[in-house]
Amino acid sequence: MGVLIELPQSIEFAKLHSRLMQVKFYRTCNSARSLKDADAQYARARSLDRNGQCCRSMSGIVEVEMHPSTAELKSNLGDKNDDGEDGDIPNFPRIHVFRDHPQAPPMRKRVNGKMRDSREILVGVDGGGTRTRCAAFDRTGKIWAKTETGPSNHLITAGNQALEALADAISSVLRECGAESKHISAVSVGLAGVDVGGEGLLEAREFLHHLGFENCIISADIITAHAGALGGEPGILALSGTGASFFGLTEDGRHLKVGGWGPAYGDEGSAHWIGQMALQSAASAYDGRGTKTLLVESICDALGVQNFSETLQCIYRSQMQVCMIAKLSWATEVAAAVGDSVALGILERAGDELARGVEAVVRTLGYTCPGCQVSWDGAVLRNSAIVRNRFSSSLIGRLPGVSITPPLFDPVYGAYLIGCKTLGWEIAKQ
Repeated sequence: MGVLIELPQSIEFAKLHSRLMQVKFYRTCNSARSLKDADAQYARARSLDRNGQCCRSMSGIVEVEMHPSTAELKSNLGDKNDDGEDGDIPNFPRIHVFRDHPQAPPMRKRVNGKMRDSREILVGVDGGGTRTRCAAFDRTGKIWAKTETGPSNHLITAGNQALEALADAISSVLRECGAESKHISAVSVGLAGVDVGGEGLLEAREFLHHLGFENCIISADIITAHAGALGGEPGILALSGTGASFFGLTEDGRHLKVGGWGPAYGDEGSAHWIGQMALQSAASAYDGRGTKTLLVESICDALGVQNFSETLQCIYRSQMQVCMIAKLSWATEVAAAVGDSVALGILERAGDELARGVEAVVRTLGYTCPGCQVSWDGAVLRNSAIVRNRFSSSLIGRLPGVSITPPLFDPVYGAYLIGCKTLGWEIAKQ
């Protein structure tokens, strides 16, 4: 049976319970400066599904029913729209909490007021420049919940979007498995905005503490990706996602990171670099300064415009310019798949650049081949056979006898492995 909760219009719906553990509503009355602001805040309530009708919570399903605004709402926001003219006051929701809703997740039994099994939960996070992936593991390595949100690299993401993506990812998996932030064993996070040397670590730790996590294990994303791809063993990883970086770990514990300087420095071989090369080639062809290429049409299709000149508005007005350009790597893949030589050349050069990065790690750390173990990860190397094959052939040409293997696990599982070692848990056999 549902319980109707009619909240006063003057309080912020985001405070229904806590930011992490319950439904998040941004639609407000007093804090909204205009009707437009109120609508924009409500639209960002990520816990609602696309139809705006229901969402999961720890206690069941929360359903939203719209009802006419009250006199208090009109007195707070007024009857004027953003242009100062009379306009309709939008409906505000009232909340139904159905503990016995047929779609409600099972409730965890409590012992002495605490979740019985939440102390056995380890949250693993891979926060990159394009997306954030998160999963809740138990001691056996079983995944109880997983999700994916937007980019969480605060160095290249506008405003608070990176922090919101990270918070939303963690809150989603905890809500689904019925755990609370203060009761779980730890959260193990690999972030693109944290460097191997510790830059960005304090900022990430403060944010996670603010969310209620006492035990935080924070690493650079290349560290968690390395742990996942090589199963926690020594070797070298080439990581090519939004950015590109390389990490080597020797048997005696020496380590080295190469690359990962970000888009301003190049990030050769990354998705952003591929997208940038594609834009340059397409612009040159469009002007008549360079070789004709299908990239002109492919990029227009990817950005949803009719004419290449319109791409200027898309790129320069985007608040997430790096992510948008990185996504054009797929447009390059599409053009190469139908035989475009310019696109194919860009992807092959990306493979060569990634091989050069691994070679730098090998020579600096003094690896010997044969016997040098190399793996790879990231969206570019996972999704592009052209880049992956060129990377392998180029690396073998540079380092005869090198052993190249696909990644054993993904970076989220790598975060779990690092968390297990830190907590002293026995690592589950996979």
